[in-house]
Amino acid sequence: HYDPQRSILVLDLVTEAVHPLVLDDEAAPHYLAAMRRLVASALAECHGLPVPRDIGIDATLPDAAPWVFDFARPAPASLRELAPAQLSVIQSVQSQPGVVAALDRLRDEWRPSRLVHGDFKWNNVLVHLDSAGVPVRVVLLDWEMAQLGDPAWDVGAVMHAFIAEAVLGLELTDGTSPEAAAELLGDVLPRLLPAHRDFWNGYLGAAHLTDGEVEPFLHRLPLHVGARLLKSAYEWSQAEVRMPRSATAVLQLGINMLLRPAAAREVVLGLGMRDSAEA
Repeated sequence: HYDPQRSILVLDLVTEAVHPLVLDDEAAPHYLAAMRRLVASALAECHGLPVPRDIGIDATLPDAAPWVFDFARPAPASLRELAPAQLSVIQSVQSQPGVVAALDRLRDEWRPSRLVHGDFKWNNVLVHLDSAGVPVRVVLLDWEMAQLGDPAWDVGAVMHAFIAEAVLGLELTDGTSPEAAAELLGDVLPRLLPAHRDFWNGYLGAAHLTDGEVEPFLHRLPLHVGARLLKSAYEWSQAEVRMPRSATAVLQLGINMLLRPAAAREVVLGLGMRDSAEA
């Protein structure tokens, strides 16, 4: 809560909670499965809240489309402040007319219909554990980016977080050739499919989407994941002369997902037509 008249900001102290563990299904499959379901339920609850536009602090919730949808059309004044590697990211996107068109459609079709967290990442999650170390509750932190938006932006953020953690875990360096980086990424993506499916099934069960809502949601989902991957490539290139290999990897994956969302839905996210019908 914020009281503007008395300049008081009220925070919530979260006790007896821990940061999520490293996402390694072999190390703690029961822990991770429980955590995914809890995160899915928390976001679904958020998206199901009635949201008045007047939030009672002399302000309204923003509802603008994410800035990354305008990624290929930067303001000229902003270019002076960008690192060379960030300019390379933008130029790579601009060289793909299909990606620019996909981002334009995402912006034009943005429908601010629900409360969304807007900035999901594992650093913004705390987990409460029971005596056996099993997650029983999660707390979503840092609501600074909360706004009215599309729930697919949050769901895509979780799936993006699985991918981003995996890419960073590869510890790619400038000495890693693009071919080797692509091969490593190709090896790790199939191992993430159970996490994507588990989270999606948990969200689907908690969000109570209608049959008519599920398929359009799944159509938008790989596009939102792809846009977030572009955003990560841009952010990971800050203050860099050359794009780090990790940024190059997620940039190419994001471009591919935006160009071929139907294939990305099945191959990268593991959510083919059959999976969604069974869910």
